[in-house]
Amino acid sequence: MNRTYILLFAFLFGGHAWGQWVPLTAKVRERTTIVEAGKAVPFVQKEGSFYRRSDGSTLIEWTYVDGDERKAVGHLSMGNSSLGYQLHLGNRTAIEQHRAPSRAVSGLGDSSRLHRDPKAALRQDFIGAVACAVYPLFFQGGKGQPLVRTGEACWSHELGLMLKQDKTYVGSEDGRTYHTVYETFDIQPNTEPDPKLFDLQARGFTIYKSGSAPDRP
Repeated sequence: MNRTYILLFAFLFGGHAWGQWVPLTAKVRERTTIVEAGKAVPFVQKEGSFYRRSDGSTLIEWTYVDGDERKAVGHLSMGNSSLGYQLHLGNRTAIEQHRAPSRAVSGLGDSSRLHRDPKAALRQDFIGAVACAVYPLFFQGGKGQPLVRTGEACWSHELGLMLKQDKTYVGSEDGRTYHTVYETFDIQPNTEPDPKLFDLQARGFTIYKSGSAPDRP
């Protein structure tokens, strides 16, 4: 499970140099079920908000996890730099993270081809009123492991935004089959989010360096 979310965040907020980004605000939701004996059993349901500034800084806040605000988490990525933060919204804790700004592993495998060659898409589609290109989605179980196709992702080249991701994969830790659908909706393009949302200190977060955070922040 953890590897899957790393791939998702890397694709959503990974360090691809877009130059001037389209600022926007949107709503997001994600539903994960476990497929057992042909039936889908609810596993995790999340709802929240997504914000992106024109400098490329992104903020996702999952304000409801299984309907419980106390489980709220998030992720903040600062522009095209390598700096990011894992957020625990309930107790205002942020854990500093670093990544390579231009070589993050993408949920679509070859992200450079994805972003530079729209003709590589399987087909064109619409999510709401927004056009998007559909690409095959891959999962990597670990370093050195082969990429396995698990579903599809619909990417808006106009907005530089993933609108939908639908994947089915086997968990590397427990061997169970998971089905996850991620969706972006209520998109407000060319809307600069409130800069205060990106100021963790002003919002009262306690910031920990990577490796120095408490076991249970």
